[in-house]
Amino acid sequence: MNITKIIKKVLYERLRELSFVYQDSSSNPWVFVRSRNGYSKEIIEIDRSNWEACAIRCTFQTDSKSISSTKLAEGKVHEWYVYQNKEELHQILNYFGELIEKYALQWFAEHAVALSPAPPNYLGTEWIDFMNDFVETNHIKLEDPSSIDIFRCVDSTGDRSK
Repeated sequence: MNITKIIKKVLYERLRELSFVYQDSSSNPWVFVRSRNGYSKEIIEIDRSNWEACAIRCTFQTDSKSISSTKLAEGKVHEWYVYQNKEELHQILNYFGELIEKYALQWFAEHAVALSPAPPNYLGTEWIDFMNDFVETNHIKLEDPSSIDIFRCVDSTGDRSK
């Protein structure tokens, strides 16, 4: 039984519709990741037990927190779902899909890391036109050191009258 193929068959499309991307791996663990606001990651990880041959679990992780599917949905401490055959594995993976839709998406939203966006790069090329307009509008002579006084007089609206 190829567990990677079964995981992809059961969960790949379902999680892709939720913007999760499968991280290519042919073995334990199997990971789906999506970015929130381009800064933090939300991770769904399915892994196989090292102690029991036919047991898997699902955990959910942000940049700072994690929780198992059983704790999230059932409030139980047990971690592993045991299967005896392909059909039972399919059932467990479908159950994981339901847990993700019912509980994990809300958990991710509640535990999102609030990162502020990076400050603008004023040296970047996208600012050249803005800076040229500012220099022209305010009659700044860049070769004249006394032009710095103009910067001291200009407020955020570009008004030199203050």
